Amino acid sequence: MRIGRLLSVLSLFLLIPASIIWAQTITTQKGLTIAVFNTSSGKIKIYFPDDIRPGDQISGTVVAEPVGKNAKQIEKNLSALTKYSVSVDGNKIIVPPKPETFKWLVHQDRQLTSPVELLHVSGYKAGELTLKFNQTPVIATAPQNCIIPSHAMTGSPIRIQGPFDGDAATTQCTLNNQPLQILAESPRRCFAQYPENANGLQALSITENNGTRLHSCGQQVSSVQMNVLSGKLNLLKGERTYIDVNITGLQNLPDTALLTLNNITRGVVTMQPSNNIAIPLAPDSVGTGTFNKRFDIQSIRTGSFIVNVNLDLPETSAGNTGTKPGGTQKSCECIA
Repeated sequence: MRIGRLLSVLSLFLLIPASIIWAQTITTQKGLTIAVFNTSSGKIKIYFPDDIRPGDQISGTVVAEPVGKNAKQIEKNLSALTKYSVSVDGNKIIVPPKPETFKWLVHQDRQLTSPVELLHVSGYKAGELTLKFNQTPVIATAPQNCIIPSHAMTGSPIRIQGPFDGDAATTQCTLNNQPLQILAESPRRCFAQYPENANGLQALSITENNGTRLHSCGQQVSSVQMNVLSGKLNLLKGERTYIDVNITGLQNLPDTALLTLNNITRGVVTMQPSNNIAIPLAPDSVGTGTFNKRFDIQSIRTGSFIVNVNLDLPETSAGNTGTKPGGTQKSCECIA
């Protein structure tokens, strides 16, 4: 009898996928919604525009991010991640080894939310998130001309507003004639991945061609790089360290950028002069395009600490400085 029970337990265990699901989150920043499923093999991310409306055709992207200490481990974990698929409102997308876009025609009766599920090839539902539609009033129609930000954070998405059709397959975005990955698109905006290694002024061009119309625009974009470095990482009670923030590419800002630092482990360390710091970077204060500053850290007790460092860039473009609808954000975690 005991042997039978043992075999039943063992069989049940073998049916559970090896890539166990951990935390799952869905967040929205600067117009881009990102659903994340964390597994022991790595992360599966799904990108959506946050202005989804009933009846819209939209495009998103599924990205597999395997973990591993060497190429062999990464390859093994990538193989495990590709055994999953993502279901968006019933539309099934197999997790690809490389980032891949998908299309979704949003049902007219989808007024508030839509399910996002992670399914394993064995039939096991590994996780589920709820995609909430943005109920904030937005422009009813797409802008007649595209709006390209004058500055973009390297390694982060860049948002371009304009007359799109929601199908990423009909959109071509290039930086100095090199194609950029389209992460998400709605009929009103498009998100492209700005490369990590971009430097200085870059010529960005975007073309929308859905077969019935051709719309193209472009402009020079200044590549903004933010580096965050910390001093001694392993602090004992009473020890001090620092965080250095270095930003380049801020010359000719059309409006004020905002640098913020937030100490979220206040029981472990204190940050000077405050645990929450906000520094406006006005165009006339960064004439050279460079910002450097050191922030002191004092430990209260032995342990690790996390400080989030964010940079919001003005989203206005050259010749369109009347509004500041948002910006680009980059978060850095300094862990001791």
